[in-house]
Amino acid sequence: MRTLAAGIKRCQLGDIREVSRKVSENGETAKGPLTKSIVNLVLAESSRTTDGDEVQPGFPTTVNIDEWEGRADEFRAHSRELALAVLGLDRNSKEDVVKLIAERGGWSALKGKPLLVEFAVKNGYSVWKAFNRIPT
Repeated sequence: MRTLAAGIKRCQLGDIREVSRKVSENGETAKGPLTKSIVNLVLAESSRTTDGDEVQPGFPTTVNIDEWEGRADEFRAHSRELALAVLGLDRNSKEDVVKLIAERGGWSALKGKPLLVEFAVKNGYSVWKAFNRIPT
């Protein structure tokens, strides 16, 4: 598995899938986040990996936005940050992003939209630190 080095990367949005926490056969819920938004991204420019190799534009990567129990506000804030970046709006925008995304046909209609993603490396994996719009 290739791990992107920390830094700000120009990306394009891919698919977004929501996955709920699994329930075992005996009815107990598994550990982990309640909901996980899996955000597929594609690099729009070449970048380095943690082992020093270079990956080319088109390299796919994935980040997660997790909703942990009791932290729904944090999940909504992170999802809003992603939406603002993809819609090309400032972080302090007061726009109703849920409405704007619905008006544009949902997340799937935003596939291919550019954004900046700040990556960090945590426990040997690439994680996102911030989503930002592409400056004009």
